[in-house]
Amino acid sequence: MAKDMLLADEEIDTIMVVGGYRNGDFVDYSDKNMSMMYNLAAGGGAIILKKNLGKNVLLGSHIISDGSLSRTAGVEIGGLVNPINKDNLEESKKSLRLMDPVKMKDRLNKVSMPNWLTCLDESLRKSNLERKDISFLNLLHIKRSGHMGMLKELGLTENRSIYLEEYGHIGQVDQMLIIDLALKSGQLKDGDIMATLAAGIGYVWAANIIKWGPYNE
Repeated sequence: MAKDMLLADEEIDTIMVVGGYRNGDFVDYSDKNMSMMYNLAAGGGAIILKKNLGKNVLLGSHIISDGSLSRTAGVEIGGLVNPINKDNLEESKKSLRLMDPVKMKDRLNKVSMPNWLTCLDESLRKSNLERKDISFLNLLHIKRSGHMGMLKELGLTENRSIYLEEYGHIGQVDQMLIIDLALKSGQLKDGDIMATLAAGIGYVWAANIIKWGPYNE
């Protein structure tokens, strides 16, 4: 979205994208249906996109949404449908729940990998690149088997990615953190083609292709 704004409006030169994440505060760890969210962490981050910077270019992006999952998860107490009152105040503080856990988990198991790969392939197409051109995978924190499966699908080794085992899932901040960690470790270098993959409850899948380092068209 930021890139599109930069391209569409000649008066916009620099955009800062900022995110914060505290969803873990709402998790009830006695609710076994929420096991997929036990790894939520807290954090914040920011990233700057600048027009004609000449390096670290965002090439192609693609997003897929699936509205059939929009009511399967969320904070159950609060808002107009189920407002907070004196009787449910304490419960409301831990009311991030899967309202339809079977539907959500079954659907995600079926479509998550295909949707991510579709987003990836479409982003590559828009970038005039192919899967073989990817040299670093920036994937949001998911279960290890899924992370390893994506690396295998793309023909990449573990050292061409970072698994946030010591951090957990910080929502939209994951990709920013991985870039920072990869630069500090030397795993992300000038000339690398980095694929970023993300997803969010709603449900949405997304991919970006970034050419890291100096860029000449």
